Order: sequence, then C-alpha cells, then structure tokens
Amino acid sequence: MSYGVGSIQIHKKLRLDKRAGSDNWYARLTLPNGKRLVKTTKTEDIETAKEVALRVYYTFLLVKAELLSTLNDHQVCV
Repeated sequence: MSYGVGSIQIHKKLRLDKRAGSDNWYARLTLPNGKRLVKTTKTEDIETAKEVALRVYYTFLLVKAELLSTLNDHQVCV
C-alpha cells in the first residue's frame, strides 16, 4: 500500500513513502501485530530520509528488546 506518489523499500518491514502534497519523505514501519508506525523524516533528501528511517527501525528494535528483557527479568516461576 502506497501513501502517495512514491515508495521505496528499505528493509523487509520498513519503507519510505512520499505523500502527495508533501515534499518530505515518511518512514513506514510495519509492526509485528500488522499495524503501521508512520513518522515524518522531515526531509526531502532521500539519503537523509533513509538514515532517519533506519534510526526509527533500530530504535523500535532496541525498545522491543529492552521490554522483552524487562519482562523476562520479572517473570515468576510457578
């Protein structure tokens, strides 16, 4: 599904979209539950947009790993 005039796949679950009426690129990350996280990269430059999109992706992975680690640390054995 494209959100406008252009779309580039960066990673299996990560795309950059160019929306109609906007000069900026948007990072679109598909989450494990199928929902999408869409964030503006606040730039027209494709290379900068790729860097921002990858930062969004790796931040999500880091937060997910930290959450799983916290849950595992607090798991009660019965």
